[in-house]
Parts: sequence; structure tokens; C-alpha cells
Amino acid sequence: MSLPSSRDRERILTGIQGLEEIKSASLYLTIVWLIGFIILIIFYVYIATLIPLSVFMWGHRGFEPGPRTPPSGLPPALGALMVLIVILAIAGLAITILGLYAVYGKLVPGISKLAVYSSEYSTASSLVKIGFVGGLVLVLIAIALMFLVAITRAIILVVLILALIALILFLLGRIGLVIACFKLNDEFSEGTLLAAGIVFIISIFISIDFIGWILLYAGLSSPINKLKKRLESPESIPPTGEVGGEAPIL
Repeated sequence: MSLPSSRDRERILTGIQGLEEIKSASLYLTIVWLIGFIILIIFYVYIATLIPLSVFMWGHRGFEPGPRTPPSGLPPALGALMVLIVILAIAGLAITILGLYAVYGKLVPGISKLAVYSSEYSTASSLVKIGFVGGLVLVLIAIALMFLVAITRAIILVVLILALIALILFLLGRIGLVIACFKLNDEFSEGTLLAAGIVFIISIFISIDFIGWILLYAGLSSPINKLKKRLESPESIPPTGEVGGEAPIL
């Protein structure tokens, strides 16, 4: 039994690297969603309960015998709220950076590597790159216009148009991600990846992305192990008609 050729081996290794990067992106984005949810819960609970209670107690001080003096200064909860806002803003910035790194440092390059491993993933790779990268570029341009150019009706209109186009591009990127999940299920028969793709479709209408990222993370272990076994089992390598190593990383 001969081992895979150097070309096949290089292609399989690229596929493994791509899957591992996508898995890392899934983990990071799950963390982003989890921390973001915790931030929202903390802020909501604080606003809805602690602030009204603190203001009530602050405004009704002085019930003890003796002359009353009007309360001065801010309620303690409002001072604490300012500190909380700063902490949550720092946490929000941190998860934003982590999310950007997950998408543009792991997810997009990972799916690009899958296109090198197999031409079956080339469409997904193109949509992901055009959608997520193009959408981010337009968002940055829109933000730059808002801060660097005098705000006029024309500028507002341009920003709205850019935002709409960016939204469409991000949708294309999501479609590319869904196609990648479906293609992975077709090749590796991993139902968890199919479920992840379905969840990403539903997330267009209902924000349940975190479930999709959890499913994607859980479902990638099996394909990674199967590709590693192909390095030692030439019979398990798909025919060249199914796997094309010619698709470049764009």
C-alpha cells in the first residue's frame, strides 16, 4: 500500500488547516455571543432593578428623628452605573476585536483553504470573501464619511446606500457559509454540519447564530479526523474529479 503522493498530502494538509481554522472561528464566535449575552443581561438587570431602588432610597433619606436635609449629589447607583458602563464598553470592544479576528483571521482564510483542498468549496469560498470582506470595507467607508465629512442630506443618503449594500454583501457571505456547511456534510456525512447550515439560514430571520457556531464547532472534529486518516490511507482519498487542488486562495 503506497502513501498519498506529495501533491495529495499537501492538499489534505491544507484541508485540515482550513477545518481547524473554521473550528477556531466557531469557538471564538461562540465566546463572543456568550459574553455579549451576559453583558446585555447585566446591563438590563442593573437598569431595571438596582437604579430605581437606589433612587427611591436616596430620595427618601432622613426618616430618622431630627431635622431633615435635602439629599445632595447623585444616587450611588448612578455613580456605579458610570463605572459599569465603562467596564461594559471595554468588554464590548474586546469581543468586537475577537469577533473580527474570528471572521477575518480564521473563518474566511479557513474556507479559502477548503477551496484549495477541493474545488467543491470554491463557490462557498468566493461568496464568503466577497460578502464578509466587501461588507466590512463598505461599513468602514460609511463610518469614515460620518466622522470625516460634514453631515449633509447627501452624505446621509450615501451612508444609507452603503449600509444597505453592505447588508446584502454580508448576506452573501452567510450564504457562502451555509453552502460550506452543506458541502462538508455531503463529503463527510456529518449531520451536525447540516444542522449548523440550517441554523445559519434561520438566523437570517431569528438571531440564533450562537447555536450554529456551537454545532459547527462540534461537527468539525469528525471531518478533521477523517482527513488525518487519509494521510495514511490512499484508498480513502476522493478521486481527482471530486477533489480539485487547483482552486487558488484569492
